[in-house]
Amino acid sequence: LFRSGENEWLKEETTLVDFRLERERERSRLQERLEELFATASEETAKEIHKELRDLAEKTAMEHELENLLRARGYHDVAVAIYPRSVTVVIKDGGLSEKTVSTVGRLVADLAQCPLEEIRIME
Repeated sequence: LFRSGENEWLKEETTLVDFRLERERERSRLQERLEELFATASEETAKEIHKELRDLAEKTAMEHELENLLRARGYHDVAVAIYPRSVTVVIKDGGLSEKTVSTVGRLVADLAQCPLEEIRIME
């Protein structure tokens, strides 16, 4: 678990709206590509692609669930993105305290079932 005010791909001027839009674009492109592959895939490959599509839908649902839970806990400007080897949480409600980072990290780790080391919490 680490705390960061910026990231190489998330510059200061990037807003939460931009973050969410990029996340949705990435997911849409991946879903489109998987659906194209599914249309011409063998039975075995189609099963694998179907699993990938289901996993993608589950990640998206988990991102929304985490965002809603964090909003319910008072973090109103928040976005979550779940990647294969990490989870990124962006909170734009002012300075992040160590307590906030710890609380958010534990919540995300529990719900997303990932180790704290794989969670990035940024402002």
